[in-house]
Amino acid sequence: MWSEVVFEGATASRGLEMAWALARAGLVLDKDFTWRYVPKDSVVGVDDDGDYILTGKSVTIGFLDPAMATFYSLKWQR
Repeated sequence: MWSEVVFEGATASRGLEMAWALARAGLVLDKDFTWRYVPKDSVVGVDDDGDYILTGKSVTIGFLDPAMATFYSLKWQR
């Protein structure tokens, strides 16, 4: 099960920087971690009234090891 950390307001280039930092630390993409960029005003769901739920830009990084999720969440949150 993956533990996901969401970095609200992060840009796509910041997401790439994070992914490169994880790879340099020895983690393997799609094995130890995943990442995705969500652009501003992306639809993330529909509420009970049928209205779209929009989100601001963010980067989501999933970690296989929950301890890594905690570590990088604390390290990279601004």
